[in-house]
Amino acid sequence: MAYKEEGKSFLEKTLLGAGVLIITDFLSAGFNMESWLVAIGLAVVMSITNKLIKPFLTLISLPITFLTFGLFQLVVNGMTFIIACSFFSSVQITSLSTAILCSIVISILYSLLGIED
Repeated sequence: MAYKEEGKSFLEKTLLGAGVLIITDFLSAGFNMESWLVAIGLAVVMSITNKLIKPFLTLISLPITFLTFGLFQLVVNGMTFIIACSFFSSVQITSLSTAILCSIVISILYSLLGIED
């Protein structure tokens, strides 16, 4: 019987996601969080928005995504990040371009850590 490695638990994903958000906060000048507790909450909200809202935004923006050869998906990721951040008054994000850059950094760090959202 072959051993199948199971994925990370929700708690592990949330804590790693909070760590990624703290690193992103450190690297980005236009993205600020007040505490690590906010990072944990934002990681949970990001997980929910990526499951519920992002597929809808992706479907709506499909024509323009085709026209831009997929580059508009970066804007969709940035918008999803702004939506998740809007649930917290202690999270400040200055612009859509900052949100897009933060979502790129988050995606890279998620890939390096093996976090599947």
